[in-house]
Amino acid sequence: MIDNGSWSYDIPYGTIHRVASSGKAKRVAKACFDFCFGLMNYVRIDTHRDNKSMQSAIERYGFKKCGIIYVRNNSERIAFDNRVSVGLEKTRNVK
Repeated sequence: MIDNGSWSYDIPYGTIHRVASSGKAKRVAKACFDFCFGLMNYVRIDTHRDNKSMQSAIERYGFKKCGIIYVRNNSERIAFDNRVSVGLEKTRNVK
């Protein structure tokens, strides 16, 4: 269930649950996204409203805001999704 919006597609999808780094390694999120899009062409992800750096990485990669979801403890997360054309998964060159 998603509030204040909707998912872009009603098709099979992959979900990214966590992305973390020490902050010393650069482009960890991009590497994760590249890997996921090598497996699926439609991916969903969510993050906390206060996690501005992750929101930036998500949007920079081309994910679009879809609305608000709630996790098990009823805390709110901003939901995003992204779909790439078949065959483009391994050729994305996002900065």
